[in-house]
This record gives sequence, structure tokens and C-alpha cells, in this order.
Amino acid sequence: MFSQFFSILISVIIGYSVILLVLPEIHKITGLFFRLFLSTGVGFGISSLLFFLWLLTFGSARNFAIAEILVSIILVAVVFINSRKNNFPISDYFLPKSLKNKKSNLILNICFWIILTAGVIYFLLIILNGTHGESDAFHIWNYRARFLFSAKDFYWLESIRDAFPGFRGDYPLLLPSVVAKNWTYSGNISQVSPMLSSMTFTFATIGLLVTSLSLLKSKNQGLIAGIVLLGTEFFLKKGAHQIADVPVSFYVLATIVLLYIYEKNKNLPGFLFLSGLTGGFAAWTKNEGLLFLTMVIVFRFIFALFLRPFKEMKREFLWFAAGLSFIAPIIIYFKFCIAPPNHIFHGQKSFKSLLNKLTDLSRYLKLIMAYLLYSLNYILGGILPLMLISFYTLFSGFKFKKDEKFIALCSVLIVISMLIGYGIVNIITPLGLDWQLKNIPRLLLHLWPAIIFIYFMAIKELNSSC
Repeated sequence: MFSQFFSILISVIIGYSVILLVLPEIHKITGLFFRLFLSTGVGFGISSLLFFLWLLTFGSARNFAIAEILVSIILVAVVFINSRKNNFPISDYFLPKSLKNKKSNLILNICFWIILTAGVIYFLLIILNGTHGESDAFHIWNYRARFLFSAKDFYWLESIRDAFPGFRGDYPLLLPSVVAKNWTYSGNISQVSPMLSSMTFTFATIGLLVTSLSLLKSKNQGLIAGIVLLGTEFFLKKGAHQIADVPVSFYVLATIVLLYIYEKNKNLPGFLFLSGLTGGFAAWTKNEGLLFLTMVIVFRFIFALFLRPFKEMKREFLWFAAGLSFIAPIIIYFKFCIAPPNHIFHGQKSFKSLLNKLTDLSRYLKLIMAYLLYSLNYILGGILPLMLISFYTLFSGFKFKKDEKFIALCSVLIVISMLIGYGIVNIITPLGLDWQLKNIPRLLLHLWPAIIFIYFMAIKELNSSC
């Protein structure tokens, strides 16, 4: 088990080093933890890319652990030399001046830590009771990781191309690569790797949500948002099921958070670079991430041309594209040279059949009902949480700061366009619509942490409005 922990530690060190190279230091404890949670996802993403490139180059996973350790040592050395040369400034760039010395509510702190402890226990009970996760984890994600780890003489390429239909060979490889690369450290296949990876992604998402709101808004808002996410039983359950939906939600949240922070710190384009990186990792995790990445580009950069100067948008997009450029070529190569056709689009019988589905109003009615039903039952957890959120909104009210209005609008448009995109895919599915709609809760989960973040960035603190 120690070797698995060590593998994750190496990934975090790589991610943390990359973040240090593009952003200044933060002396606040919350800022340190923000970096740590963000570096978890960034490190996992980079490790998966390195592992994939290693397989493409050498055909097997042999000796990858040694190579990754060397990469981490080199990055740490570069960070050390660069910090001595450039003397990175200590920065409070997140915190509004009025909130720098504001302490969080003691009762709220106690409630958060109690609920977090309960969440960890609940997560462990689920994952220990089903160490192989749910069916998708066993038949898709962990199964693919076994192919990657056991690969010899490029056999893994044929395994992905020619596997049985339920294998979903066109799904990107971030999560299987992370699981498989952990196995290279221990030298054998065990369920410890997917269990640790899923737990890390789940609680890093919670940590990122809490710390980002604590830094950008207030500590109280961060704690309340964390309680809301911890109270989403479906989020913890799917995290423990070892599937890729929670990792996608991490990268969606991270991208939105980084874009928000940049709006408050336009002299630090490193945030745009990192948002390009995390947006690319979302696309490298699941096909739904490709839609998210596209919507980010459309609404944050192309749509913004109508609201902001072209020169400013060009400079910002180049920074975003710089981060994305590390991942985009790999995704393109995988999709066009390795992966089989996607079952949703390749499985269409004819254009007429597709058109009939798009014009069938009953399918849209089923879709809308599924969105409403699953949002209420799986994400919100019933009528009571919805009523509590409604009352909180009523008594608090919304307040958009001048530097938040643009990115708030872009973020809302991204979320809405994602829901529309998911809906269209469900409408045109060649599979049974009723069966396909059962995946709606997992699709909503991709956006839920980001929705919580956007909501609490817009809402005023209750005590500040009383």
C-alpha cells in the first residue's frame, strides 16, 4: 500500500511544482491548501499524459515509475532555482481587503468538521464494501487500466481498438492511466490504486471548493458550500464507485475557479494557463469533458469578443491555449488514431432516423422530466434541501461585484450549454431513451460542484444582509 501512496505523492509533487512555476507564492494557510488540492488534479493529469506517452514510445509500462520520479526531481530543482532567481513575491491576490482578517464562525467550523468526518466514514464504508466499484468501474475504467499496466509490445493499442462494445474504447484515458501508473510502483495489480485515486479526487474536489470560496468570498461561504457538497450523498457514493464522473467534476470546477480568480488578478495570466490545462484534463477524462472544453472556448473567449477588446481577448486566449497545448495533441491523436468510433454517433441507422428523434416532442418531454426528477432526488436530495436553498437565497440576495459580472455570465452560459448538449446527446441516442436517461444523474454530477461555486460567489453572506 505504501507504494501506491508514494505514487500519488509523486503526482502531487509534479502538480505542485508546475503550479509554483506559473504562480506567485501565497503565505496564507488557506492558499497553501488551495494549491495542494489543485495540484492533486493537475498532478494526476500530468502523470496520465506522461504514462500515455511512455506507452506510445516504449510499448509497455516497464520502468515508468523510475522515469516519473526523475521528472519530479527535475521539476523540484527547477522550482528551487527559479524561486532563488526570481524571488517570487508573497501575495494575497485572492482575498478581498475587507475579508483578510475576518474569522469564520466557530459553530459553522464545528459543523463542517463533523459533517466532513461523517462523509469520510460514509465514503469508506461504501468503498470497502465494494472494493471493485460499480459495474462501469469494473468493466470500463479499471478494466482498461489492467490493459495499460499489462501492455507488452504495444498490445494495448489493439486491446482498446478491438475490445467488446461495452468496453467504450473511445473514452479518454486519464483515469485508467492514473490507476495503471500507480500499479507500476507496486509491480502488481490491486484494488488499492483505484480506491485511493477515487478517494483523492472526491475529497480534493471538496477541498478545492471550500478553499477557493474561502479565498475569493469568505471563509463562512466556503464552509457552507463544502457542507452542501458533502451533503450530496450521490456525490460521495459515485466517488466511492471508482468511476470517472467525479474526476470530471473536479476539472470542471477547477477550470471555472481559475477563470474567476484571473478576473480579479489580470496581471497574473498563469491562472489562464492553468485553466487551459485543467480544461484539457476534463476532455482527457471523459467525452463529456470535450463538450465542456468547447463551451469554455466559445463563451469565455469567442462570445467575449462582443464584450471586450479583441487585443485583450487574443492575449488571454493565447495563455489559455498555452496550457491546453500540452494536452490537445494527445487527445487528437488518441481520438483519430487509436480510439474506435463513438457509439452514439456511429450507431445512428440513418439521417432520417436521426431527424425523427430530433423532431419527436415526446423525447424532449421525457428529457425535461428526467432533468427535474433526477436533479431533485439525486443531486438536491429531496424537497427539503431545495426549500433551504430557496430561503437562504431569499434572505441573502445576490450581489455581483464589477469584476465578477463577466465571468459569472460566462460560467452560467457554460453550464446551461452543457445541459443542452447533454440533452441533445440523450435525444439522439441509438440506445433506448429510457435506459439512456438513467445516466442523467451522473451527467448532472459533472456540473454540481461548479454550480455550487457559482451560486456562492453570487450570493451575499446571510449575516452581512441582516
